[in-house]
Amino acid sequence: MNILLFDVDGVLVEDRGYRASIVATVNYYSRLMGQDECAPDPAAIEVFHAHGYTNEWDICPFAIGVLIVSRLRASPDTSIQPGPFNEVFRQFSAVAAAPIDYATWIAATAGHSGRPSERALVVLRQALDSLRLPDSTRTAVAATLTGLLQDPYDFPSAMVTQVFQEFALGSALYEEVYRRRPRFDAPSLLFEEDRSALEPASRASLQKLAAENGARICVYTARPSLPPADVVTWLGGAPRLPEGYSPEAELALQLIDLGDFPMIAMGRMMWLANRVGAKVE
Repeated sequence: MNILLFDVDGVLVEDRGYRASIVATVNYYSRLMGQDECAPDPAAIEVFHAHGYTNEWDICPFAIGVLIVSRLRASPDTSIQPGPFNEVFRQFSAVAAAPIDYATWIAATAGHSGRPSERALVVLRQALDSLRLPDSTRTAVAATLTGLLQDPYDFPSAMVTQVFQEFALGSALYEEVYRRRPRFDAPSLLFEEDRSALEPASRASLQKLAAENGARICVYTARPSLPPADVVTWLGGAPRLPEGYSPEAELALQLIDLGDFPMIAMGRMMWLANRVGAKVE
């Protein structure tokens, strides 16, 4: 029996959408601060990846935390009052902008242990502690950094992760999946920016192998996904899908027109792990 497993990002799909969503998310917050667009460029994103920041949910809050502390370094007399998450960012509007050296900040995390978000928070808090700031500013910014990085995977409380997911999925699908009011009227950057890496002739060859030669073909990816198709209808009756299920793998299959082949993806593995009482890893 011939079994062919195909990864998605970098194999079946040129995964531009996730990077575009990083840029859109970080720029959303830099604009809230009254600054130019300050998102990391492709070279900086490669540095994030090289230091273990391979998940966009870790990259975005770290990059935004760097924006905050860099602005305070430039203007340490800034007065920031505690308040709702987005309102803290708006208080930076009068602070002068400066180029952001993300690579230096990322490299500083190498000397610390823990999850990527934990390492980032240590570095940012150390930098904050080294600045002479008004007490109210220090208190407000310390709380904001903690909110950014304490747990980017706790979706209900992770505001930056929510913004990222809306840009990645698009506002309409974000509302459908998460049952949350969208912030924007944005298209799906995954669908708009990703490109198929599978030529039509290759797709036809795969379909012929499956039909005539008995090859078993499966798409195998760590992308988030919905649970197996036969339980999606049941989930549709719930107030919202359980956290963690997001049809990002399905968007990729729609793009490359391989929806007829089976798929193993993170949402389906989460469902299986819950059924058998195991960790998804």
